[in-house]
Amino acid sequence: MSTTILDRVVEVEDQIVDSIGQVKEPVVSATEAATKFVQERVEVALRPVPMAEKLPTPEEVLNAQFDFASKLLVTSKDVALAVAKAAAPVTNKWLDRKPKPVRAAKKSAA
Repeated sequence: MSTTILDRVVEVEDQIVDSIGQVKEPVVSATEAATKFVQERVEVALRPVPMAEKLPTPEEVLNAQFDFASKLLVTSKDVALAVAKAAAPVTNKWLDRKPKPVRAAKKSAA
């Protein structure tokens, strides 16, 4: 596998993930400040929502949606790899690659 291009792509992807991680603290701080501001000024106007006990918490919604996204990502990867494998005879020829040899399982001494 040629890694020069892929190495650079992975490096940029890692930078993107790191950048997203770096915004956590400022975003949480801003949210806490906004929450405090609202509580101090409009707490009287905040009334319980009817049937609130039936509504999921924000954490429950986020966990459910990220669980779904994880399952979707795993399934999409499985489909994409199967398609890539099915197309390998053409892509290997086009890219002048030799198919990887299939290694036989080692026999263990019984």
